[in-house]
Amino acid sequence: MEIIEEIFKVPKKEVNIVFTFSLTVTVPPSSMILRSENYKEFDRRIKIRKISIHFPPGCQDLVKVLVGVGNSYITQNWIESSDDKKLEITPDNQIVEPGTRVWAEVMNEDIQYPHKVDIDFEAQYI
Repeated sequence: MEIIEEIFKVPKKEVNIVFTFSLTVTVPPSSMILRSENYKEFDRRIKIRKISIHFPPGCQDLVKVLVGVGNSYITQNWIESSDDKKLEITPDNQIVEPGTRVWAEVMNEDIQYPHKVDIDFEAQYI
């Protein structure tokens, strides 16, 4: 009987596992990456614990970032760049339901050069 129970045992989904994911993107000159182009979806419920945004040197006043979930904004306004600026955002209890997109829009106002912006998330399965 124990063998049969072990064979048909349904594995439990792990919860409280912390993981990272990235929406890092390089934006061509005078263009914008839209939320429909730069997103992640999860098949499980997650909580976003931290967002780290890094604007490398040369981005000052030229690149802007907006981050959100579904139809909501995590950053209420565009975050403007400065040279080698690193910003950490700790959302207040930002829960993401399965199938909902976590997205980042990035605007490059530099007419000559592309710019890469690192957008990294720390999240947790709940």
